[in-house]
Amino acid sequence: MPPNPLDTVRALIAAGRLDEAARQLAILRKTRPRDPDLLNMSGVVSLQKGKAAAAFDDFSKAASLAPSRQDLHHHRGEAARLLERWSDAADSYENALKAGSTRPATLRGLGVARLALGQADEAVAALDRAVAADGSDAAAWLKLAEARSLAGNATRAVEAASKACALAPGEAAAHNNLGVLQLSAGQAETAVTSLRRAVDLAPSNMAYRGNLAAACRQAGRFDAALEIYESIPESAANAALYAAQASLLEYMNRTSDAGDAVARALALDPGEPQALVTRAILLRRDRQYEAALACLDRLEGRDDLDYELDASRHFEAGTDLDRLGRYADAWQAFARCNEVHDRSAVAAAIDRDAFFRDIDNARSAFTPDRIASWPADVVDNEAAPVFLVGFPRSGTTLTEQILAAHPRIFATDERELVREAIRAAGDLVGGGFRYPLDIDRVEDGHLPAIRAAYREAVKRLAGEPGDRIVLDKLPLNLVHLGFIRRIFPEARILIALRDPRDVCLSALFQNFRLNTAMIQFLEIGRTADAYCAAMGLLLEFEQNLGLRTLRFRYEDVVADLEGEASRILEFLGLEWTGEMRAYAEKSAGRRISTPSARDVAAGLYKRALGRHLHYEEQLAPVAGRLEPFVRKLGYAGETD
Repeated sequence: MPPNPLDTVRALIAAGRLDEAARQLAILRKTRPRDPDLLNMSGVVSLQKGKAAAAFDDFSKAASLAPSRQDLHHHRGEAARLLERWSDAADSYENALKAGSTRPATLRGLGVARLALGQADEAVAALDRAVAADGSDAAAWLKLAEARSLAGNATRAVEAASKACALAPGEAAAHNNLGVLQLSAGQAETAVTSLRRAVDLAPSNMAYRGNLAAACRQAGRFDAALEIYESIPESAANAALYAAQASLLEYMNRTSDAGDAVARALALDPGEPQALVTRAILLRRDRQYEAALACLDRLEGRDDLDYELDASRHFEAGTDLDRLGRYADAWQAFARCNEVHDRSAVAAAIDRDAFFRDIDNARSAFTPDRIASWPADVVDNEAAPVFLVGFPRSGTTLTEQILAAHPRIFATDERELVREAIRAAGDLVGGGFRYPLDIDRVEDGHLPAIRAAYREAVKRLAGEPGDRIVLDKLPLNLVHLGFIRRIFPEARILIALRDPRDVCLSALFQNFRLNTAMIQFLEIGRTADAYCAAMGLLLEFEQNLGLRTLRFRYEDVVADLEGEASRILEFLGLEWTGEMRAYAEKSAGRRISTPSARDVAAGLYKRALGRHLHYEEQLAPVAGRLEPFVRKLGYAGETD
């Protein structure tokens, strides 16, 4: 019996004799032009020869002739994927599944296509099915991690990437992707570990080194980040990494070194966007506002800027315009910055009403009647922490850094320490503990363990305080003052105040990383609503919870640093020390997590006092809402 011509072609393909296989197929197709098998095999040969477009045409014809064959649809999807024809790829994989395909590769391909189309939920669904069908497919787990991240589920994205790393421990890309996802989820320390592993596996990959440096920066390991940047060879391909180095040096207030790094980056790539933004920042710090604006103008019309850089350039423009007294233009520039944030994938994943629900829940849970049954003091061998709260942009960072210059005070720099204590309470109580609604399930006997968990979190997240007083500054811990009263009833609470109009304006004019609180500051009406809700709760808590509080005003700190600091220190049982006058120098280069870092390092200034007077027209729609707080906090009639 003569050999089957298709078997001969298959043998040629298997032997890698692709040109000969193609010639045989061309002969056979002259007499059988509508044979799906021949078209399919022609497509396979074209695919293996790197001719994805020809393969796609062959697979398309084959699938149209035999629409019930899942293998033809799958192959068409593979060719479309290589061509980045994502809609065609998704349709083909879907058709393969409808025709009965059970291949995990089909599900993975569908997930990849949906992901490329920005269809996060559909990508997650397909990739979930892919890893359920083949849990050993590290590539599918990695794509699932990417899809979950796009869908806004950072925690589960990290879980999927961790699974990929466990399956492929020698794959540098898997560890890099895990580290990037951990960094996006705010897990800087664990990201450093993952990214260091990626660099160890692929030391010549500069992108991995850049990611590691970014993680070190976010973790506060500035020297380690700079060491990585300095190890990167000079090349136009690495201009973005030199720009990142410049950005870090500027943040550390090493302005001369930052200028050198910016020049280096721009010499390699004159249009490098991060370098241009950093140069604009340096010019603004040197009070060359017009030159800074001209530098930022070079980014106008660019559609290749990532979300953070796009927001930053508008923020910088707004700051320069404000300093030049062009207030209407400044308002518009800050509005553009906020619009970039508002349109971002980060914003899309945030529940915008969660902030207000948290306030309502705190008001419901922490009532005077409930507080009356709690102990007014708890004695152990360690001093209670001091909590510094207030609405964001009320001067909490300035005050923290002034106090941190005292040798007896240990500042924690906006770490989520109270949240750690809340988690510990939930673990102790068990049974689906709902915070704060289930606060009655926290018993007096639980307090020592929760206090110990808080102190352990201080050491783990912020460092070893030794015998110093812990200063826990997180402005919106004001929502948790009821929990603080339950766990640390003897704690002293510092309450930062500032003119409500200046607070709201400053919050609106910041380039914050978005979360459930900061997303309120993208529009003035929502900003005012957030202020009224939060400060209304704070004033109620101050009156009803039996807290040990001291109010201070940002304006008074600026006017009389030593006098106000001494008053605060007396409340804490400490005395003024001359070292505190040098707080600005001490804060330079220190890890400060807020947008106030540069301003604090610059020392005291008065330009932010009464800033709202320049924006009365723009603030008019919320003036009525803020007026009761202007009166209650003693700012009525002030025009500083």
